[in-house]
Amino acid sequence: MDDMNEILRVESLVCGYGREPVVQGVSFTVPSGAFTGIIGPNGCGKTTLIRALVRLLKPSGGRVLYRDQETGAIPYRTFAREVAYVPPAMEVFFPYSVYELVSMARFPFTGRFGRLSAGDREIVAEALSLFELDTLQPRYVWELSDGERQRVFLAQAVAQTPALLILDEPTSHLDIGHQFTIMDILKHLNEAKGTTILCVLHDLNLAAEYCDRLLLMSRGSLAATGTPDQVLTYGMVEDVYQTRVLVYPNPHTGRPYVVGIPRTWLPVVK
Repeated sequence: MDDMNEILRVESLVCGYGREPVVQGVSFTVPSGAFTGIIGPNGCGKTTLIRALVRLLKPSGGRVLYRDQETGAIPYRTFAREVAYVPPAMEVFFPYSVYELVSMARFPFTGRFGRLSAGDREIVAEALSLFELDTLQPRYVWELSDGERQRVFLAQAVAQTPALLILDEPTSHLDIGHQFTIMDILKHLNEAKGTTILCVLHDLNLAAEYCDRLLLMSRGSLAATGTPDQVLTYGMVEDVYQTRVLVYPNPHTGRPYVVGIPRTWLPVVK
């Protein structure tokens, strides 16, 4: 995809929580309409990076630009109409029903009194249906399983009808069947509706199958960027994750498939 049609640009970003930055000098672009994955080992700065992109963490250096405008200069209501974010974990402390929580996504678009229009209600209903939540609408969110709650938060983000959807581990708490279901839905939004997806994933094989482009982070910096074939080489994965792997082409899709080698299989050096 052409970077001239980029929706997000990150320039020499530095951010963290104290004197020592967690993310150091990271630069990349996200083309409009792309499905981009952020991968890397635990503690490498993926979530810190995402928090800076969605304005939950103020950078100490560099810039984040959305459609060529620094995000800090964009009014919050305007930003919320364009960008949706799903964190890795959320808690709901008030007795909201599933329908109420998902419908809150329409508040940036409602009028002065926050009343949903017929069009807003239709968008909410579509998001609930997309994530198979129709029968759960009257249930309190805190009554649901972890997996069900995750689907509710994803439905809320989709009901926001964002141009850019940023997700941090959207398949956490989900079994393998629901993992593929969620990723299929995201791919549908990307291809059918043109939603740009930027997604942190721990599962390298999910990232390889669904993402057009990967950003591989290591120790707060970018170790590699490119297509899954370019990034998920056995040498790169072994170097960044400090573990032995094999990388094969998936026999069904041709995308790279990463297989970890248990340490018990490795020869013992005496």
